[in-house]
Amino acid sequence: MSVRGFGVIRSNATPNSGGGGVTGANNGLDLDAGIAVLGQDLGEAGDPAILLSDRQIPMGGFRLLINDGLNDFLDLDPVGQTAILGASANNFLQMQTGINETLQYFQTAGQRALSFDFNAQFYGIGDIDFSSTGVQFDMTGGAGSFIMQSGTFGKALEFTQNVGSFFIGDIDSIGNTSLIELSDAAQVFAVSTGPTSAQFLSLDMAAGLFRIGDIDGVAQQTFLSIDDALTAMVFSSSGNSGLDLNIAAGIYQMGDLSGVSNSSVLDITDSQEKLRFLSSTNQYMILDGVSDSYNIGDINNVAGGTSLDMSGAGGLIQMKVTGLNYLVLSVANQTIGDIGVGGNGCVMDINDPASTIRFDNTAHDVQIEINGVAGFTGTVAAPATITVESGIVTNVA
Repeated sequence: MSVRGFGVIRSNATPNSGGGGVTGANNGLDLDAGIAVLGQDLGEAGDPAILLSDRQIPMGGFRLLINDGLNDFLDLDPVGQTAILGASANNFLQMQTGINETLQYFQTAGQRALSFDFNAQFYGIGDIDFSSTGVQFDMTGGAGSFIMQSGTFGKALEFTQNVGSFFIGDIDSIGNTSLIELSDAAQVFAVSTGPTSAQFLSLDMAAGLFRIGDIDGVAQQTFLSIDDALTAMVFSSSGNSGLDLNIAAGIYQMGDLSGVSNSSVLDITDSQEKLRFLSSTNQYMILDGVSDSYNIGDINNVAGGTSLDMSGAGGLIQMKVTGLNYLVLSVANQTIGDIGVGGNGCVMDINDPASTIRFDNTAHDVQIEINGVAGFTGTVAAPATITVESGIVTNVA
């Protein structure tokens, strides 16, 4: 027998040679002009080559190839436990059993378009070897992962069920596209953009932390941060907090909290019942509900301005400038003037319970005692002390 083109097996034996000619053929064979051939003609009536029983071809360790003289269309290798179907130099399907247990489809030589590795539980579809810039779907059953890649390394989609992480977008940051990350185990959801992985959205459900904006400060933009665990919310611009609300601590701040731009800040502490307004590090308003004290103006006297200090509990009002009192109103006495004697001004001191008026002018001192009687006019040469009783001057010292 010999193999002709297109897989037709022909017997070279002639009738009556070596014990007589072929008289009949069946069970997969047919007679063609007195010659036994494999199979029958296409569409031949009656199916003369129909199989009549189960047949087996023992290969004895040898390969079986069916080809057209150029390409192998079928290659069965019992030693390597490999079966190849298709033109081996171009598109073909390869199945390997035994140790490897793989099924692969090669679109071109060395280029896999389909790969099933049952041992490694790896399943790939697409441009698996990245010979071009095509897209690949990669599934690894053991690791519980699903990946879609484009180009040589650029991942566009990655699911890993075992660790509970899911990525969508330009995962390798080859371009400047955005990336969405969801970690089920850590309960984190994040959106990043650019090759520097600058985060623009981060939701951490486990830690109760939620942030929106330019979180990493790469572009110097603003972001909003909400810390549910601390019941706090912070709004920052270029690293400087512009709004800070801490509900648990009862602290609320608004403005340039870092003081970088010398802007103003409003600070409310609910637990201390305190309201403060500051410019840079200088306090310009303090309302303290606990101590019942209220301050307005240049309280730290940094700029040399005036400040007004009111203590409701003590019945006290004071006006100061650069550390010097110019007005003191209290239940005990009322004083007006250059009280700190920092300059050459005058001071008037009224002691209402004692019915005393004292007038100071630098080194001079004039004291008038009313004793409940109204009325005294006149000019007194300093220094002098005038005592008035019932409208009558009783003593001049």
